[in-house]
Amino acid sequence: MKIISDTLQPMNPRIQAAIQEEEPGPIRKVVQSAAAKGIHGIDINCGPLSKEPERKMRFLVETVQHETRLPLFLDTTNAKAIEAGLQVCRNPVTINGLSLEPAKLESILPLALAYDADIVGFLLTEAGQVPRSLDERLGIAARLFHECSEAGIPAQRLLIDPIVVPLLWADGLEMNRDLLAILKLLPEVLGHPVRTIAGLSNLTAGIRDMERKMALECAFLPMMACAGLKEALMNVNRADTLAVAGACRCLLCETVFG
Repeated sequence: MKIISDTLQPMNPRIQAAIQEEEPGPIRKVVQSAAAKGIHGIDINCGPLSKEPERKMRFLVETVQHETRLPLFLDTTNAKAIEAGLQVCRNPVTINGLSLEPAKLESILPLALAYDADIVGFLLTEAGQVPRSLDERLGIAARLFHECSEAGIPAQRLLIDPIVVPLLWADGLEMNRDLLAILKLLPEVLGHPVRTIAGLSNLTAGIRDMERKMALECAFLPMMACAGLKEALMNVNRADTLAVAGACRCLLCETVFG
């Protein structure tokens, strides 16, 4: 299970200001801190980018890849911003991401083929909603796989994100239990090994008690790892959760334990 840092995001006021002012210093510090923790990728969450989205994404990609050769995840719904980032990216790159929304299939999916990029497929409805039933989520996975195949994207370039939902949702507990089943069933449903990714931080969204947040993250991450999760998008500044992720990798790896 690979660890992808989600600490570079505009919810941090300093990062938001750095993006708006195109000031590389704060961004480089976040990337340096994350990379030093032995992670496997950096998620570049630039937010909606209402002004000059292409310029801002180019700035972000160039700033981040100045500090690391780690794979980059371009995390935005703005297709023009994604393409601008792809044009300047020299690191391995993943588009984060795609759903069955017609506009995204039309504007974002072709970019994965044109730029030889990996792409994250969200298990969301055509309206951009998280489906409530297990069967519907698996059906969407099959449709995403079909759309990517039809577009000429190799199966190994698609990462399925089954969507971790907040536990505070009325049916959040049930939906996250279904997520564990989805991780186990995807290879059978799609007929081949499946790359999967999930955003751990969504689990505790809205919970203010930090001790409780950490306990829940530290419990759910090993459950996803055991179910077959291949990549975890997470806050690598949370030492307890990061330590659990490292232990999961150690226990699940196929090399000699020592």
